[in-house]
Amino acid sequence: MSACLLGVPCRWKGDARPCEGVLRLAERAVVRTLDPATRRALEKHHAESAEFVSHAESTENSEVVSHAESAENAEFVSHAESAENAEVVSHAESAENAEVELVPFCPELAAGLGCPRPPIELEEGAVSNPSTASTISTSSTLQPRGSALPIRVLRVDRKGDATEALRAACEAEAEALEHAGGVDGFVLKARSPSCGLASPLHDAAGREIGTAPGLWAALAAERFPSAERVDEAHFSRGL
Repeated sequence: MSACLLGVPCRWKGDARPCEGVLRLAERAVVRTLDPATRRALEKHHAESAEFVSHAESTENSEVVSHAESAENAEFVSHAESAENAEVVSHAESAENAEVELVPFCPELAAGLGCPRPPIELEEGAVSNPSTASTISTSSTLQPRGSALPIRVLRVDRKGDATEALRAACEAEAEALEHAGGVDGFVLKARSPSCGLASPLHDAAGREIGTAPGLWAALAAERFPSAERVDEAHFSRGL
């Protein structure tokens, strides 16, 4: 699952894109991270959300309550503080009663790109099949290790290439998921150069020329072909 959809501020601007449907799903879920960088961002997010605040600023009301204790706030709290247990669960649910397990992941954080960071985008490069050169809507952006990539992920200002770092981070997450027993489906951030199912594709001049899957979306399709892949628009149509 794209971490920003859970409210984790990990997008390039330093913000999040929480999805109401995803947050409702998380209330019934165990949330467990595999990637250390995503875990740190999630832990920071739920720690900040659980800070104590005053119900009122006036001295007449000095009652202080936790954000996480409010029925209106289903933010995540740590299931255990020990480093050995990185599991995070919804405040409203126990692990025993959870209906689903969610694994948030931010490829950009995992790749060490930082947050906030310069924006990146997909650029068409050398393709193995010239007939797919104008618009690539469903073909993979990833090739076997060591071969040329048909699409690269570049900074919008063209001052950096994040392709290899992102590919390594995505492959590490895929291997961790396989080791953990596989995955039933992916919930991905639309139009993201890493997570999008159909993200804007640009030419060398920066002109948008079509769409292509982001690197993580493409690798997810390759490594887990039977897993369902949706973006946040799926939740606007109902679970």
